[in-house]
Amino acid sequence: MGVRTRTLFNSTMLEEQRGANNASSSISTAGISGSSFPPFPPDEWSTTSVDYYGKYWDLNSEQLNSLWELHQCIEKDFSMEQHSSQCTPSKLIRFLLFHKFDVKKTQQELRKVMDWREQYQVDRIIETYTPPQIITDKYVGAILQENDRTGDPVFISRTGCTDMPAFLDMFGSDAFYKYEIYKRESAACGPWIQEWEAKAKRPMRQIIIIDDFRGLSRRMLSSDVISFFSKVMKMDQFCYPNCCKKIIVVRAPVIFRFAWSLVKLVFDPSVVDKMEFCGSDYLGTLEKYMELHILPTCFYEKGRGRAVDGFPQSFEGGRLSNEEKRLNS
Repeated sequence: MGVRTRTLFNSTMLEEQRGANNASSSISTAGISGSSFPPFPPDEWSTTSVDYYGKYWDLNSEQLNSLWELHQCIEKDFSMEQHSSQCTPSKLIRFLLFHKFDVKKTQQELRKVMDWREQYQVDRIIETYTPPQIITDKYVGAILQENDRTGDPVFISRTGCTDMPAFLDMFGSDAFYKYEIYKRESAACGPWIQEWEAKAKRPMRQIIIIDDFRGLSRRMLSSDVISFFSKVMKMDQFCYPNCCKKIIVVRAPVIFRFAWSLVKLVFDPSVVDKMEFCGSDYLGTLEKYMELHILPTCFYEKGRGRAVDGFPQSFEGGRLSNEEKRLNS
């Protein structure tokens, strides 16, 4: 198959431009890599756009040609036609990176992902699904209003204090899996991204994830919970590849070593390479990547971190009471 060769976009597009900061917004642009980014072209299949996103993701000419080749393959694949909104240049770059620019392999995996999106109606889940209130109150997972030191978004999770056994018992694995999809779709494609990109004047590329495991206990390591967690982690990697640049696991108790031994084989080596583990001295690690004041108080007592609009605003989590279980059963 012939592959079109494209020239990377002109460096004059990178002239310095600064965006106005709307004080009423829930999203801060503090630390946005010098705020020196151009207005960017739409994420579509034009030469200008592809060259821009290729440059933005540091693709070489061979990798850029692979992107065009994958696009041509998808154009000829009738089964992929209805999923064109999920096959934009920036989204395909994420999949190509994960599959090491193997075009045939990437196309095969994309078909599986599109089948998955169709099965769970993922394209419409943000508009059609409303999470149960008890989940938004007790299951911590949110993008912070302020960014890390390089200007990228920060996602907070507190797996250790999430009562996963209770949630699975109350809602069942299928219904709870739907919420996990909703949470990831909100982080990867939610309305907050448009606001963030408008202020940053650059596309949102990757986020940094902080996952707090304080509170993890043997009760949370049942076969049902481990099976569910593994299913969700596979979804993260294969359906939302290369969305995060770093995963920092903090306050991991001794039992975490046992938990990790149960699930580590689920993770692709490229994902494990992004992980950093730390215990009670986690603030020193976090400070390398962000100003500590952007964190919520449950991480740093002087923190003032809050979630962007559209995400759960509570960072406390905790075990569900018998009354909460009764009211939501």
